[in-house]
Amino acid sequence: MKQRGYTLIELTLVIMLVGLMMGLSVPKIRSLLITDNLKSSTLRIIGLINELRSDAVRENRVYFLHVNMGSNLIWVGFEGMSQEESELARKNAFQLSQDVNIVDVWRMDKGKEVDGEAIVRISCKGYLEYSIIHLEDDDGREFSIVLQPFLGNIKSYDRYVENEDI
Repeated sequence: MKQRGYTLIELTLVIMLVGLMMGLSVPKIRSLLITDNLKSSTLRIIGLINELRSDAVRENRVYFLHVNMGSNLIWVGFEGMSQEESELARKNAFQLSQDVNIVDVWRMDKGKEVDGEAIVRISCKGYLEYSIIHLEDDDGREFSIVLQPFLGNIKSYDRYVENEDI
């Protein structure tokens, strides 16, 4: 009578191989999920813009998203803001992670801006100025945040997207 099954040596070998593969892959996956500064910066910017849209409608006020390519700072202004309020907003700006850079900002009326400060307008009805914000990390990975005027959602792409690609 022939018995079918696996020997103890075969089972031990398979368990060791699976353990070795898990040991090598889990730390890499964990670090990608937890410490992906490019993705977390992208999500934070999208969250900020969504919050601004809600505030603009609720307060019936025009807001401005200031994006400074040189210093990698993002801050918020609004119509009728005093000089003192503007300086305070700039002082409390959101600083991107050290390994994430703002590459450029494309706007419908201004084209591509690669240095200085770009200002994206959010109307009192929550409409966004048609814009694309491009981010890049030190590893060369890129993200594009596409702001479309009348759509309710903001799209992000894990590559560099030109206006013609949309």
